[in-house]
Amino acid sequence: MTVASDILSGVLGALFILSGGTKLVGIPMARTNFEHWRYPQWFRIFTGGWEFIGGAVLLVGIFNHRIAIVGAVVVGLSMIGAVYTHVVRVPEVKVLPAPIVLLGLAVATAVVTAPTL
Repeated sequence: MTVASDILSGVLGALFILSGGTKLVGIPMARTNFEHWRYPQWFRIFTGGWEFIGGAVLLVGIFNHRIAIVGAVVVGLSMIGAVYTHVVRVPEVKVLPAPIVLLGLAVATAVVTAPTL
């Protein structure tokens, strides 16, 4: 399972570093999305930092599987927030599959990595 956990950690880590980075930098789409979802811009920065750190922890987790589980939990919590946003805060069923799939991948990463401890 080490190869699977390393691949999941690497792919998710890269995705969340990218996603968090775009929020931190404040690209126009990220700013517009957070306005649309009725969140303040400071929350965009918080979310971007949370995702960036979670992604970085996942990448470090390739070398230390205990840390990979922490990273998976961090990004999983972010995706729970995204699901909440798209279901409750501003219902947008069409974009709901992405955070659900990413949440599932975060859970899979933790589950596949746990036996390697």
